[in-house]
Amino acid sequence: MSVATSTSQRSFKQFALGSALMLGFALGACAPAEEEGASDTPSVYSGKATTGSAPLSDAEVLFDIGGQSFRAVTDAAGTFSVDFGNILGSAPPYIAGTLYKDGYLIQTINLSNSNGRVRGSDLLTTGPLGSQDVAILNPASSGPLYRITHLGDQNFTGSANSQLQVSSSGTRINVRLGPISKAQVAQYPAGLCLVLDVRGLENVAQPTRITLNSQSQNMNASASDGSFSRQSYCFTDVYSGDASRFNTLIIESGNNSSGTDYDDFEFINVTGSFSTAQPPRVFRIDAGDSSTWVADQAVSFDTVDATIYDSYPAQIDWSFGDDSPVLSVRNLDPVTHTYSKTGTFTVKAVARDASDQVLAQATLNLQIQPKHIAGASVGTITRASDNSLEISGRTDFKPINIRVTWPDGTVDEQYNVSTDTYTFKSASTAYEAGQISTLLYFNDTSLSPIRNYTAPARR
Repeated sequence: MSVATSTSQRSFKQFALGSALMLGFALGACAPAEEEGASDTPSVYSGKATTGSAPLSDAEVLFDIGGQSFRAVTDAAGTFSVDFGNILGSAPPYIAGTLYKDGYLIQTINLSNSNGRVRGSDLLTTGPLGSQDVAILNPASSGPLYRITHLGDQNFTGSANSQLQVSSSGTRINVRLGPISKAQVAQYPAGLCLVLDVRGLENVAQPTRITLNSQSQNMNASASDGSFSRQSYCFTDVYSGDASRFNTLIIESGNNSSGTDYDDFEFINVTGSFSTAQPPRVFRIDAGDSSTWVADQAVSFDTVDATIYDSYPAQIDWSFGDDSPVLSVRNLDPVTHTYSKTGTFTVKAVARDASDQVLAQATLNLQIQPKHIAGASVGTITRASDNSLEISGRTDFKPINIRVTWPDGTVDEQYNVSTDTYTFKSASTAYEAGQISTLLYFNDTSLSPIRNYTAPARR
């Protein structure tokens, strides 16, 4: 379901969202500091935005309350002032908004509202986006999902934990993450963490869930006093480098197990950032379906679970076990190799950093089979009147060798068959139902896969 947002008075570019983890806040309650940010006018919130020690100009300060949007833009000195007017009389005791500027980490602003007077920190500090940051897109605008959102059935009381800023957008939200590169996944292998500020979320029979692709987690209850709590959820199931597959985030309100009463809660400033934790340095090689491991046919190799590198490799050296030269590649893209002969080969991939130090390595043994050529048929099998078994077929490839293995393991072969059709008849008439296999081949090349048949029952 699309997120309902008020009409924006400015146009903002789509951008990579910053992680709230980078803002230096500890996880936990996000109630504002009461002694700061007071103005001579009770309904006005004033302050200054900085990045490091420098003022942050042209940044948006935004609050959505009761269907209205209250905005201010920081000036050259980084200062701003927001006048809430008469809305504070019907607003909840805790109010949340955001500080946003394209290219910078978004910061949640928490205010208290008491007797029509707002208070909060008058110094807002942020920093530039990092390579680990990922956009969470608002389905209504394809821009960032940072404005406050209410999920639930709009059926709630006015208790401290149920005083909310905006109307419900439904019980479920489904959004996409922005593009994620293969390099990002490799550089930050421990997974992606989603951070958001939440209030009004309670423990119910069917918990509120947050899901990224195939991984789902129960969300935690927020502070009982109605203030916002910062929550973080980390996932390892992350798609990368494929424009046809999108990473999908779903948040769904919990209910009373019968689905007749949904929990009402709000969240704001959903941000995504890859974890910088350092997992083990391992990966494995994938060579696809073994049916493709055939002589004179390209076999594709890829690094799988490469998301658990502890740093992005400068190159991967591939050796294919057949005395061919080592293939060095500067990315994580698949490679191909063609084997000219059959046999068992050991493939090895070695990931190296910019200093040529080994980050990780993996091996794979594969059996290269004879290639198959179209136009050869292994035919049909029948039971003759004397209970012997007959196999007949045809081939467009001549000359050809044909091998038949009967149920007792006896092998019959015909060599250099030059006719269009062929027939085999078993010497024994005593075979009961059993397995028979046939193979058409020439030199080291299989003209058809080995095919197994069940012998017909005796007459």
